[in-house]
Amino acid sequence: MAMVNLHSKKRKVRLLYLLFFLIFVLAIAMLGNVLVMKAFHSRMKQLEIVKGPLFEQLNISLRGIPGIDAETISEKKNVLIIQEAKLARQLKELDKYLAEKRKEIKFFNDLQETLETSTAEKKLITKIEYNAEKSSVLYYLIYDNEKATPPSVKVPEGYLLSIIGKMNFSNLYKLSLMKLESGE
Repeated sequence: MAMVNLHSKKRKVRLLYLLFFLIFVLAIAMLGNVLVMKAFHSRMKQLEIVKGPLFEQLNISLRGIPGIDAETISEKKNVLIIQEAKLARQLKELDKYLAEKRKEIKFFNDLQETLETSTAEKKLITKIEYNAEKSSVLYYLIYDNEKATPPSVKVPEGYLLSIIGKMNFSNLYKLSLMKLESGE
């Protein structure tokens, strides 16, 4: 049997080269890992800087794990879509309510304009019936008998004015019961 020297110089040099090579490969792997981690970390920092206020406002916290972060963002997106639909529905209801109120305000502004343009000395509203389709107002106009000017009332467009009754009151005043109607 031949004797093999396990501690020969050639074998030691080869083992030393192998050790250097393994250290070199390990160092490159560690350096690559550190570089990749730094790149992802810097990207996450950029995302935090750019989208940080948005995430804070939406109450989203990212963990740095892409799968979990994507799922968190997707869930928040679905919640926001549902909330947007709910708010859009509420906005439509508010628009409808505002349209009704604008119509009501227009009716009362037109009524005020009609009463202000009247040459009557006194104006007394006795009954107001308002709804979205048809509205009416009963009111008295009191005129002075002494005045020579004939009574007049300016009626806004889209309204019907009818005189329900007239009467003299103690030879000093004339009373007229008027009805102002709007709608069909």
